[in-house]
Amino acid sequence: IDSGALDTVYAFKSLLQSHNRLAGKVKLLFCSTGSSSADVRQAVVDLQLEEHVFFLNPSDAGNKMIVGNQLSPLVAACDALIHSPLAPSNGSPQRFLDTTYDILCGLACGLTVVSNGFGWVGEFAGRFYRTFAGGNIHSLSRSLFEAIEKRDKLANVRRAAFKAVENELAFGQAADEFQKIIVNALSGPEVQDANSSDGLFEQIEKTIHGKQYIDAIQL
Repeated sequence: IDSGALDTVYAFKSLLQSHNRLAGKVKLLFCSTGSSSADVRQAVVDLQLEEHVFFLNPSDAGNKMIVGNQLSPLVAACDALIHSPLAPSNGSPQRFLDTTYDILCGLACGLTVVSNGFGWVGEFAGRFYRTFAGGNIHSLSRSLFEAIEKRDKLANVRRAAFKAVENELAFGQAADEFQKIIVNALSGPEVQDANSSDGLFEQIEKTIHGKQYIDAIQL
């Protein structure tokens, strides 16, 4: 429920009803539906979407099954990745609101992220393409239609988002720094003279103020 999965089913049904020519040509893939699994699958049956909706590794044999090693070619064929978490409750975000890993994987594969704007992921995606109204299935349906119909335009959106990820997150630098931390941690701490502990803490504070975080961690 937190991921807005049930809303997505109804939005997909609205898409097919509004654009009959897409029937049989578009598919919706759920890569895990979490706590809402039973509700989502029942909605798929009630809305007669069994031929259009797939589940990745369903737990029961009654649904079509797509095995895990088929995910990569499926992702390569996708038009959009839907990011539709529920709105924060009283200002407090829902659990797993951002699904950071999934979104970064989608961007890395060159997918357009269709988002309702919630969480940092939604804010990030909203910088490159307009968001849909959270909880509004018709708004989501229109966004999905554009993701299908405006592939050429959205290619530019994807390139801009991927470039921003490369520039802002600096994966290479983060990996190098993390490797240094692991190596230093495995080498074991040096035994310090008890009398020098105060001086050591002062040195740590100085390195932090100087933004020399790796040196501070080593100390």
